[in-house]
Amino acid sequence: MDQKTQSSVERFKQKYSDELSTSMGMRRRFSPTFKSDLLFALNESGLTQNKFAEAIGISLSVISQCRRKIISSKARSSKSLHHFQQIQIEESETKPSGPFYLQSPSGFQVHGLNVSQLGDLLRTL
Repeated sequence: MDQKTQSSVERFKQKYSDELSTSMGMRRRFSPTFKSDLLFALNESGLTQNKFAEAIGISLSVISQCRRKIISSKARSSKSLHHFQQIQIEESETKPSGPFYLQSPSGFQVHGLNVSQLGDLLRTL
């Protein structure tokens, strides 16, 4: 193990010595911070999951479970958060005319809408 790898592993073991010292026969519950720090330390170490788990004294399944939980929580949060950009609409004496173009933050595009179609689309979103 090179110096960078060893220091990454040792920093993690030192920071979470209490959580890691729980006897292996007992079911352990890890905080979200532990899970994200675990994955960060794993990536920083450059070790395989097997070697990293062995170096800090946990089973490989702990790393797999942490990775799944972090990925699923990010997926849930990205589905529940809509990224809308606030716009300001000002009154105008001229009537708007089309065709209009609409683009979502993810890049989805709609072209050629008239005023009525644009209003209907925005109301359904």
